[in-house]
Amino acid sequence: MESLISPRTVSYGERWSKRGLYIVDPLDVETARERHERGELYAAILGDPEHPWAYLVVRLEVGYVGVDFLDEELRGDLSYTFAREPDSEGDLFLEQATWRIYDDSGEPAFDEHYVFEPPNIAHVTKRDHTAKDQETYALKTDLAQNYEPVPAFGEYESIARRER
Repeated sequence: MESLISPRTVSYGERWSKRGLYIVDPLDVETARERHERGELYAAILGDPEHPWAYLVVRLEVGYVGVDFLDEELRGDLSYTFAREPDSEGDLFLEQATWRIYDDSGEPAFDEHYVFEPPNIAHVTKRDHTAKDQETYALKTDLAQNYEPVPAFGEYESIARRER
């Protein structure tokens, strides 16, 4: 099976505009690579630049990678926040995840937000925007799968996995 991510399916920029749905200040591959190597902020847009399936916000100098998956309408329906402990050169840790469902008008109808706390706690908030209802609880869970290697430049397959 061919990978969804290849050099031909990744575009780079300063960021992805959630409001305008486009790449802000596109970057060529070499400029993006230099930013990656220096740990500076850049965005990697995955898939067709006009209709991507996900984008990453990468800022390795502070140990941060955000991954936003997009639905057919280019709305963020799943997002992951990875971070590295301060002064660490080790793996990134999936700190937060948010899953969203939209109503027919495009407004958020429901979301689940998870905050993961090592070694084994997940704080969960579920919001029903239509019923204006919210439920919050904590649960014990195995967080071993929340660790992710820092991606090499252009090698985003592992960190950009929707299923975890």
